[in-house]
Amino acid sequence: MRRLLSRVLIPGLVMTGVGVTSEAAALTDAGSVTNLTSLPMNAQVEPLSIGTPVRPDIHGRSTPSTRPERRNHTPAELAEIARPGKTTVSAHHVRTQSGSSVDTLAEFSPIDDPVQPAECKNFYENAPSPPPDQWFKNRFNACHGSIIQVRQIDRRTGLAIAGIQFKSVFLVSMAKNARSAQLTLDMSEWYDVAGNFPGSQRVTFSVGCWDPNPAGPECNPDTVSFSDTVDDWRADSNRTVTVDFAGTSAPLPNDPVPTEKRSFYQLSPYYYLETGIPRRNDFVPYPDFHLRCDIARTAVNPQYVRGSDCVFHEASGIFQLSLSDTTTTESVQFLKDAFDNITSTKPGTPGTFVPGKYGTAHPLSRLYYDGPAREANRAKSIATCVAAYGQNYTVRPDGRTNDCDEFPFATTHQGSYTATGNRSYAVRPLLSAHNAKVGSLLSNFVAADHILEEDTYHVLIN
Repeated sequence: MRRLLSRVLIPGLVMTGVGVTSEAAALTDAGSVTNLTSLPMNAQVEPLSIGTPVRPDIHGRSTPSTRPERRNHTPAELAEIARPGKTTVSAHHVRTQSGSSVDTLAEFSPIDDPVQPAECKNFYENAPSPPPDQWFKNRFNACHGSIIQVRQIDRRTGLAIAGIQFKSVFLVSMAKNARSAQLTLDMSEWYDVAGNFPGSQRVTFSVGCWDPNPAGPECNPDTVSFSDTVDDWRADSNRTVTVDFAGTSAPLPNDPVPTEKRSFYQLSPYYYLETGIPRRNDFVPYPDFHLRCDIARTAVNPQYVRGSDCVFHEASGIFQLSLSDTTTTESVQFLKDAFDNITSTKPGTPGTFVPGKYGTAHPLSRLYYDGPAREANRAKSIATCVAAYGQNYTVRPDGRTNDCDEFPFATTHQGSYTATGNRSYAVRPLLSAHNAKVGSLLSNFVAADHILEEDTYHVLIN
């Protein structure tokens, strides 16, 4: 990793080109050593008793623990990092887009709903075991949380002398209409586990930031570090800094739209502690965060994508609709039937399914640039409506007009024209106004959620 030529010093904050720089020897008793450990927030943490054996390898080990560093990745690893939709955002935190008295088209704006420390802590306190590496509140906000325990150990025996612990959450929130993010570290619920732990012990939290391909760009700055004594951390346990995602990655061989200049970045967070043994420092890494930036908002148009110029692309979006919204009832019921009772739709072949249902391994992926492919989807769907319901399927007894509604949407790579094997599609004549409203909600969703060409999402019916 290239070194920065300068160091920027802010109270409690160190930025360097190579990670954390040790600033003082560990302030422990001459016969003791300190070490770190990270524990799940949902675990039952046993109180640390004086004289408890703790990590015996700390006594007399020949090699120090290592700082997470930028490394080479194979082409297959880089392709996997770039692959969108490996997980989903939290369904419980996607804002309702319908059934409200406010303008629902303007309501869905996940960029304006940043993750908060209490939300992240609540998620990890109640997460399944093992907890996920990240919690994606939405495609612009993610976090990781754990319990950090700092322990003072008798250097000769390896037995615990004193210890403290706290709940730690690391938050990443993308900036609106920008290529940057706010990084926040929050510590809470400090607890004296045992003994009289020295408040002068220095604890550091750092984040490396760079393209996972070492030939690609680094962030600005490429490393940030919050460093303070235990006493000062307890007095001020929340720190924030902004990182800019500069430069452009080299295009990957399977890049669907090179002109969007999709670039990938890795955030590598970790805790760091001087143990009291020369050249033996303790590093506790958090899981890496991967994100993607692009120029699509400005190079194409903000109706294509907006929100931020960077996104957690690994998280598949969720398009939520409600059966209780009277302005979309017929269309939403049709989608529910397509998912749960496909034989009540057309062609309705038994044993087939439509992709896109939330909770399944079959997402939809956006089709934006290929106009003829979208038209082919529409043409096949309309032909199916005509064959199944007759030429007059648009006529309603109440004098209003029907559309031929279809699913998967024509604006996806899974549209009716591409159906194959047991992956099918569904059509039904239904009220034009309801079909149009869902179409408007969908257009707003994919733009506000920054879903690029071939990015994935699911549909959730409430």
